Amino acid sequence: MSTLHSSTETSAKSWNSQLALDEHLLAGQNEAHVVAACDDSEHEQDNSAAVLDDVCLAFGTQEVLHRVSVSFRKGTTTAIVGPNGSGKTSLLRIVAGFTHPTVGTICWHDVANIAMAEQTISADFWMPLRVKDVLVMGRYVTTGAFKRLSKQDRHTIAEAARRMDVGDLLSRQIGELSGGQKRRVRLAMCLAQQADLLLLDEPESGLDITSQQRLFAEIDKERQRGAAVVFTTHTLSEAARSDQVLLLNHGAVVHGAASEVLQDDNLNKAFGLASTSGDANHPCGNCIFGKLNHLEPKLFDKQGQKPQWRS
Repeated sequence: MSTLHSSTETSAKSWNSQLALDEHLLAGQNEAHVVAACDDSEHEQDNSAAVLDDVCLAFGTQEVLHRVSVSFRKGTTTAIVGPNGSGKTSLLRIVAGFTHPTVGTICWHDVANIAMAEQTISADFWMPLRVKDVLVMGRYVTTGAFKRLSKQDRHTIAEAARRMDVGDLLSRQIGELSGGQKRRVRLAMCLAQQADLLLLDEPESGLDITSQQRLFAEIDKERQRGAAVVFTTHTLSEAARSDQVLLLNHGAVVHGAASEVLQDDNLNKAFGLASTSGDANHPCGNCIFGKLNHLEPKLFDKQGQKPQWRS
């Protein structure tokens, strides 16, 4: 199920974790680097919602993330791209506050609440809940679980249902729905929360083409609302429409504008494939994955500019 996360404080919050430093060192690091508490005023100026500084994550002797330093600004979208097992979901869970980094600092700035739609569901909605009940949970962060919904709350819930096209499912039991329908309900629940920081783990997974188009249009609306939206994806064409791309492979290979990040050299490093650059005999041209701009002809125009989000 989508997860609600809230904070009662709007000032910057940070932690430094020195847990499992021995395991981190066993993972091949020569030194342990623990970052001091972040400077709130510095990141307020660049409108950051969350800032990671030299974040490392290790499970036992297995290092998952290595010295990731990145900020997620309000009113922007960030796509996290990388191969399976590269730490994309782990990074989202650190930003959500569900997982503590082994080493490093995570700070939030003026973030009243965080919403996260995880890719998998542990209980698969075993409780006898209607779709409407699930969407109401999206308002718990502001109303609490036992308060009456206001007129504005009811409007927000109805609008979230409309935006993800689940209005005709409100009276259905959640367990009766297909996988794609459940996915849309979880996303609608996050929209109902009106979070300052919206985290989506492969949100297009399980959705048909129409629903995917609707989803990414709604992501752009959340950006326009002023939320910081961070999502993981394997769809490079959608990553290209983001304000920032973070390319992971056991740490940040590179991050920045999509037109700078989604290039052959960076993709080769992340996915571990030999470059096809200059190979005229390669069946797909000279770009990894069969020449990116050939597979995705509208990925960038001749000036390297990204296209507009689909409406």
